[in-house]
Amino acid sequence: DVLDISTVETGEMAMSLIAVNVLEVIQDVYLQAMKLAKKYGVEIIFAIEESRAPVFVRVDKERFQQVLLILMTNAIKFNRKPGVVTLFLQDTETGKIGLAVKDQGSGIAKQNLETIFKPFERLDAYNKGIDGLGIGLAIAKQLTENMGGTIGVESEEKVGSVFYVVFPICQAEDKHEFIDFE
Repeated sequence: DVLDISTVETGEMAMSLIAVNVLEVIQDVYLQAMKLAKKYGVEIIFAIEESRAPVFVRVDKERFQQVLLILMTNAIKFNRKPGVVTLFLQDTETGKIGLAVKDQGSGIAKQNLETIFKPFERLDAYNKGIDGLGIGLAIAKQLTENMGGTIGVESEEKVGSVFYVVFPICQAEDKHEFIDFE
């Protein structure tokens, strides 16, 4: 993670943008997050209709998966026991799709929402015994923006948070593009 934040911040990360099936990536992330969820006593709800048609976004698949995994693991770690994390898709503006991760954690105070995406910002995580360096959301923000998406959070103290990413939808056959951020 420290190498990732350094690489992302210096602009030395190359990405290979291709049309990626969002539903396939979400399923992979869901399966990876299950082990951590069991450890923390948190249930994950995959709130996406099985009959939903595939949706494609133009991203670096590995980095896209990394962003979603960061959001999922944070939602699990910052949740309460027994808690629920819900992963869902949101149709947003025309031509865009949002992926959201909702938790039932303690929430984030409004004055801290601006700083939550800064490197090494852990708010009160250390006092709560939550593992991590506080760089996951900074990495997620940079990667999301480098892939042409946006990231955000809505939160209410003592209720929980919703972290989301929004990407333009593309056609499955969009051509491959290599971006070198040097």
